[in-house]
Amino acid sequence: MTRRAYVPWAAAVCTAVAAACARQEAPTGGPQDRRPPVIVEVRPDTFARIDAGDDKIRIQFDEAISESPSTGTLDQAVQISPRTGEVRVKHAGDALEVSIEGGFQPGVLYRVTVLPVLRDRFQNTLLDPFEWVFSTGPDFAPNALAGEVWDRATGDPVPSMDVYAVSGDSVRYVARTDSLGLFVMRYLPPGAYGLRSFDDRNRNDSADAFEIQGVGDAVTLGPADTALTSFWVMLPDTTPPQLAQGEKIDSTTVRLIFDDPLDPEQPLDGVVRGMYRDSANTPGVVRALHPWRYEIYLDSIRVMAEATAALAPPDTTAVADTGAVAPPPEEEAAEEEAELFLPNGERIPSREIVLLMRGPIEGGSTYTVALGPVANISGLVREESEGIIRLDPDPERPPAADSTAADTLAVPDTGAVALPPPDTVGVGRS
Repeated sequence: MTRRAYVPWAAAVCTAVAAACARQEAPTGGPQDRRPPVIVEVRPDTFARIDAGDDKIRIQFDEAISESPSTGTLDQAVQISPRTGEVRVKHAGDALEVSIEGGFQPGVLYRVTVLPVLRDRFQNTLLDPFEWVFSTGPDFAPNALAGEVWDRATGDPVPSMDVYAVSGDSVRYVARTDSLGLFVMRYLPPGAYGLRSFDDRNRNDSADAFEIQGVGDAVTLGPADTALTSFWVMLPDTTPPQLAQGEKIDSTTVRLIFDDPLDPEQPLDGVVRGMYRDSANTPGVVRALHPWRYEIYLDSIRVMAEATAALAPPDTTAVADTGAVAPPPEEEAAEEEAELFLPNGERIPSREIVLLMRGPIEGGSTYTVALGPVANISGLVREESEGIIRLDPDPERPPAADSTAADTLAVPDTGAVALPPPDTVGVGRS
């Protein structure tokens, strides 16, 4: 998450003949204020026991607060959990007054969180969330429910997502993820909770089809437990994957790109039935591979090349010692391997399928790709279909140094590469 830069407000010039300017402004002159606002008092106090009713929450700062948060509105800058009614926040100079629709309910342990979007008149933003609890009856159970929310397609953390823990009697406790996708709920009544997260863009308090969302595993929390959880969110999908475009990797390898992330574990036998064009012959498809399997295939070729090089006569040419230290191969491999998996241990999905062709394929032409059933990560399957792709033209070869005579020593580039065991063989048009 990018931190908003600290930009001071310019002091406005108020001139009047008969009256002074009444607008609230940053004072002119003196040292520039770069210190963020600090909460110095809250009412009800931390761990206070109060009677149910319509009393307001008051949050006192050490300086005047701007009426415009860095993001959202004042009403969104303060979260009350559980969410028993609509929250209203009133600006009061150096304080905020917070009310909840229907007032404080009896027998509820409330947690209030002030989000780090509030700022002073000089645009200095509250550094961290500020949180405290008070009760209209229950005891304070020193427990915690914490976890992370991440993107199903990339594994990246998802910030600023509301996470709901719903109890058996449908009371909803809420927290928001930070820049690392982490959230925590403290002092929850012991019991079982269902977890859900969604990005409530239209503020209607429900998950809609156009909003990122996800559901976590149920959690049971005791009075002194600390429960950890992790779950993913994604934008709901209603359509199966469709072939969008193609790219030529090399003379015998083609990349197909779809409009959805694909299931990285689905077998690709029969997914690509063939690739052809009407104007000329096309080599057949030997095999279709997920990108992660294609990397394994390339690694096997590198190993073979290194083994072949090891059998060659030693190179007597001296190489200067630069002092650089290569990382241990096992550590480097472990780091690369970790990047291929989501937090839950599943492989990161891709929108691509790699085709190994039986021979060289020509760029600059349009091809028809015959597809069998292919599934995206939402489990939606497109049955047999055809897609049209156009491969970029092959780069022009530089002219020979002596164009008047053919180089009889040149070896023609067939573009052929080593092929994996032909356990699955596709078809082409020949």
